[in-house]
Amino acid sequence: MANRDTAESAGYEWLLGSLRRADWSRRRKPTEAQLLATNLPYTRPVTSDDLKSVWRTPRRVIAGLNGLLPGAEQSSDRTRVSSSIQHRDDDRAFRLLEEIDDKTAAPQNDPLDYPELAREQVGVPFDLLDPLEVLAQNLLAAARFPRFVEGAGIFEVGLDDLQGLDRFGAHLTPNRRFNSGVEIAQGEGNRWSGRVARVAVTPEEIGLCGCWQVIAVERTWWDATQRDRGSRAGLRWTGLGASRKLRRMRPACLLSTSLLWFGMVIGSEAALPPYLHAPSVDQYAQHDPAGLTILPTGRFLKPVGRHFPVARWPYGLTLSRNGETLFVASDGVGQVVSHWRSAQPRIEEIRPPTPTGKRHRLSTGGADFSPDGRRLYWSSGENGGVYVFDVDSRQLTAQVPLNVEISGEKFEDSYVVDVKASTDGHYVYCADVANFRIAVIDTEQLKAVASVRVGRYPYALALAGERLFVANIGLFEYSAIGPSDDPRFDSRGLTRPPYGYPSRLARDGVDFEGRHIPGLGKPNVPESFSVWSIDVAQPERPKIMSRQKTGLLVGAPSDNGKTVGGSAPNFLAAHGDALFVSNGNNDLVQRLSVSRDRIVARQRIVPSPLVGGVRGVSPSGMAVSPDGRRLYVAELGINGLGVLDAQSLAVLGHIPTAWYPYRVAVSPDGRHLACVCFRGFGNGPNAGANVPQSDFLGLRGVLSVLEVPDDVALAAMTEDVLAYNGMVDRSADRAGMSSPVIPTVPGRVSKQIKHVVFIAKENHTYDTIFDRIPGANGDPSLLRWGLNQTLQQKGQPTLTNVGVMVNHNALARQFAVSDNFYMEPEASGVGHRWLVGVQPNNLMQMTYSVGWSFKKDSPAPGRRYSMGSNGSLIPEDYPEAGSMWDHLGRHGIRFRNYGEGFEFPGVVEAEDEHPTGAREVVNVPMPKVLYDNTCFGFPIFNMNIPDQYRAHWFMQDVETRFLRGPHRFPAFLNIALCNDHGTDPNPDKGYPYVASWMADNDLALGRIVEFLTHTPQWKHMAIFVTQDDAGGEPDHVDAQRSVLLVISPWTKRGYVSHRQTTIVSMHRTLYEIFGLPPLNMFDALANDFADCFTTTPDYRPYRCVPVDPRIFDPDKAKDPKDPDYGAARFQRTVLMDDDDEMDKVLELGRRETTARR
Repeated sequence: MANRDTAESAGYEWLLGSLRRADWSRRRKPTEAQLLATNLPYTRPVTSDDLKSVWRTPRRVIAGLNGLLPGAEQSSDRTRVSSSIQHRDDDRAFRLLEEIDDKTAAPQNDPLDYPELAREQVGVPFDLLDPLEVLAQNLLAAARFPRFVEGAGIFEVGLDDLQGLDRFGAHLTPNRRFNSGVEIAQGEGNRWSGRVARVAVTPEEIGLCGCWQVIAVERTWWDATQRDRGSRAGLRWTGLGASRKLRRMRPACLLSTSLLWFGMVIGSEAALPPYLHAPSVDQYAQHDPAGLTILPTGRFLKPVGRHFPVARWPYGLTLSRNGETLFVASDGVGQVVSHWRSAQPRIEEIRPPTPTGKRHRLSTGGADFSPDGRRLYWSSGENGGVYVFDVDSRQLTAQVPLNVEISGEKFEDSYVVDVKASTDGHYVYCADVANFRIAVIDTEQLKAVASVRVGRYPYALALAGERLFVANIGLFEYSAIGPSDDPRFDSRGLTRPPYGYPSRLARDGVDFEGRHIPGLGKPNVPESFSVWSIDVAQPERPKIMSRQKTGLLVGAPSDNGKTVGGSAPNFLAAHGDALFVSNGNNDLVQRLSVSRDRIVARQRIVPSPLVGGVRGVSPSGMAVSPDGRRLYVAELGINGLGVLDAQSLAVLGHIPTAWYPYRVAVSPDGRHLACVCFRGFGNGPNAGANVPQSDFLGLRGVLSVLEVPDDVALAAMTEDVLAYNGMVDRSADRAGMSSPVIPTVPGRVSKQIKHVVFIAKENHTYDTIFDRIPGANGDPSLLRWGLNQTLQQKGQPTLTNVGVMVNHNALARQFAVSDNFYMEPEASGVGHRWLVGVQPNNLMQMTYSVGWSFKKDSPAPGRRYSMGSNGSLIPEDYPEAGSMWDHLGRHGIRFRNYGEGFEFPGVVEAEDEHPTGAREVVNVPMPKVLYDNTCFGFPIFNMNIPDQYRAHWFMQDVETRFLRGPHRFPAFLNIALCNDHGTDPNPDKGYPYVASWMADNDLALGRIVEFLTHTPQWKHMAIFVTQDDAGGEPDHVDAQRSVLLVISPWTKRGYVSHRQTTIVSMHRTLYEIFGLPPLNMFDALANDFADCFTTTPDYRPYRCVPVDPRIFDPDKAKDPKDPDYGAARFQRTVLMDDDDEMDKVLELGRRETTARR
């Protein structure tokens, strides 16, 4: 031990001396605040003694660290501040945090520049501590290098030491590859096929980066001389990049907070990283509840237990106190399940009042039984209150409105998403997501008697004695855009979002288009992404007791450098002194002590080290075993139930479920579990001759009942969950599934493809478009928009044997098409999240599925939230690593966006919105990186505007900006073509049939592809064409099978891909082309498009096929005096992805078109 201590001491002295001799003129020197921030998570809780008892300025540092690093606690003789702002003096702590926030706002024209912020945020004098001493200590403490080799000037480390780095959730294991491009030898378990000989840290490799991500180790690429230096030791260096000089690198994810990059010396040729793909490779989606279901995602389903069909969208589950009765809240209907543990449970429906008009289901998922089990309280959604049902008779006995006056304040537009009955049954607590409040109902009077304001978008409740806890799942409170007094600007709204987020303008506001646009404030305030506790000892006088920030804060370190989205706490479970919180965005479960009012344990759920650096488990509903020893967590991202030790939160295993498990309950004896799964066994085919006989078709919900497994059974089930999700190293499949054109190793970019184009369209299945493609699996009887259609429309001539989407079919025959490509989502609003690589969070999924009315001028602040379409993520949607836009931006991939990203809540798409097609009416921001790279002149969704105009605008912009202009052609282009959404015929404007809208879209696609194939960039281009969702159209394979065209000189000509792929396969392929790591678990586990490519290019351009002018006449959609298609602005419009409108279009298409058989 003494020898080891001596070695470590010598290593420390050498490193410190090297740092002091280093030339710091080329890089910024760290501050103590930065260095202490890097050290906090890895060693021990840090007190103010570590700050040398300095109080005047370090108190601001403490406040900043507190907001970032939950779990460590700081103290001082003069104050005490908890790490997650958990101390009762939380108002003071937040004020201190704001001091540091004031110094961390970037100007509008630049994204938040964390290196700059690190330099400017706090001014702790350097003479208080030696920053280089702290840096040396941190380097050693973080990695715990056991052996220092003085002569070589390096630290040696072996496998055991690397695994020792896993003590803060890094999950560093052999089968892992880091963003830095460093390769780890692969093998099974601890048996490595190559040996890590040493980790080298030299003064030349030390650089600084980032706010809270202070230290990065920079690598140089070894040229011939340097390789000779390495070869003398018989070693081979691996690193990132091809530059011979020191260059600054982006933060990467060696440790859980992106602290260090290591250059690794591999004793033999470096092995490739593990290869992952979906379990289904070339099988088609298969609906088989009794056997093995193959989902549209390519994952397998074979859930354990017994399964019962319930209504669509089961988003609520509650268990009576005696454990005898379950209630499942579904799409406008509830199911009361008695004797649920028996072989034949009794399932009876109860229904709320029938809604009128638009599809707003007058119920949500929040429900609870009275303590005696005789009453059921069920939230009424848009109805603005709570239903009261008599459980024995299954009859609605009362409705308690919440749109009433309480203590002098009048509430409107209430929307309850969760309810909890008090222990004595005298009160019911309601989470009103629209009014940001908890309402209290007196169950004897059946009236609301109290209300207390809480955080933003209260989503889930839990009771622990006389404490009520509420999870706030939202981030910002949005404001309506006021009218403009300047006649030059449209008083109805803005032509585009006023700012990008994060930025100073987004925080503070801006004057834009003749009016002042309010700012959003700061993201990490106590109202956002938090859990609040309320004293309900006197229920009619509820009192806020504490406000806890849970999960990772916005901007905190993460595996992708920093968190983009908040933690999204979406469910709570209480047992004794423990309160459990599931943070959906962080894959993180936390345990709070109710008595101590603080977080005492945390666990990021990582099913396998193979996916340790990405998120996607998405923990949701939870239940605690009666003895308090086990915590069961619904893992909706991997179709499983996680089994955790309730004390340590260690993950014990996973149980396979149906698709998208949402809520879970456990029986009073702890022997049985009940689980509702939102998507059941998938859609299955919705047309054709071979639709299976199944009670679960059409995404019908599932109630599963299963016995709690023992340890042996749980281990086997865990292996099944990993296999069903593709979390298995399939390196043996790499050669057969990959292509030299599409690299499978992060850090290696494609030599053939330099430019990628995404073209997203609207709402179609494979079977309705592609007409008898040779070798493809299609059903010609289901064609609606093929090559030989009969069109019949009232007042129009009947057309026979006409082609509708002729360019789609021509492109499919000339390039590559997939007949085994699917949409992840079930509907369009959800689909636009998946288009940018994001799984919708629970708030978005629930409000979209249940029905939610956006109300710009409502006094309920939450009503200005909505889940728009068109790729328009709002800050509440942002996952931890962000979306495709963030992923490209942080890796320096240049892109330009045409038409996605600002279809925001309440957007006006009526007449006279030329040229962008919309008016923004609330101050919802765009992601900053998208804001900076969007062509705002390009029209977003608006059926007033022909797709011909979109094609014209795109080609004009590319021509003037890139081909003849000063700007470099981007690596990535994203284009939205929307008119195949369809609407009523409009003969006067060139749309005599419903099919005319499809022909307009088809012609625009053909024109754009023809244009791109004549650019110089065509030789190194790949174009991917798809939809946002399948739109409910018929398909004989699966209702979610849709459109994929792969167009490139490097595409196999006339090729039909049978590889099962999905919308996130586009993202995986995109990231592989650019040498990027996965964004999240979904693209990491998807199949790519590599089978579509060849190493023999064919550079022939595409020639657009004209459409039949009887179906669509482009000249009628424009005024010859107005070549910009401005006349289209006066057409009637429809709402994008409105349920009623989409049903109408589906019915119109069914009636109008007949396929040739």
